[in-house]
Amino acid sequence: MPNYASYSQKLRDPKWRAVRNQVLQRDGHRCVRNPKHQMPLEVHHRRYARGQEPWDYPLSNFQTLCRDCHVAEHRQRLTAERPRRLCGGFYGWHQIGAVVGHEPHGYLTEVNGAIVCGCFVLDLNPDAPNIVLPGTRDDWIKKAQLFARRKTAAPIFLKGEGLPWEYVGDYAVETITRNVAEIAIHQQRCGHNDVGMVMFLTPAKDSP
Repeated sequence: MPNYASYSQKLRDPKWRAVRNQVLQRDGHRCVRNPKHQMPLEVHHRRYARGQEPWDYPLSNFQTLCRDCHVAEHRQRLTAERPRRLCGGFYGWHQIGAVVGHEPHGYLTEVNGAIVCGCFVLDLNPDAPNIVLPGTRDDWIKKAQLFARRKTAAPIFLKGEGLPWEYVGDYAVETITRNVAEIAIHQQRCGHNDVGMVMFLTPAKDSP
């Protein structure tokens, strides 16, 4: 099995995709709570067991939800109290600010000319946190360059399908490239043609 850095990354495994497709077919490709909702569908785990892979549950443990219903379900489980930053822990977008000390904004949060945290969606960055693919907009490129100039690592969060944000540790930029051939390789892998550069990250030695 691939060596995944996070639980969120496991939702890209073919084993999970196969289970996901079975659940969608069983539920008629409709949200079981609001069948009239016309939005992306996601498969929800009704419960989790420590040490089990996302696909190692009976089909009865899954249900198809629209994105709004799925977000609402996870929000109910997330505490409103100030959370601790735990590697592998999940946080609502509204909680990240309490965890890192700054409200998140976009894929890289800039405060006073410095990057203080990164929030990467795996659909756009399939190899995050090790490889991040900033878009082509000037402000996205500028933030990537600011992150590369940071001398210390920053907390990184990943977003897998249907999950809250997972804290995966502190990472620093090892190198960035705008090499056309390198960009083309990653554009093909992620399925998006708006990659402006490729950013390689490395975990901090003392990352929790």
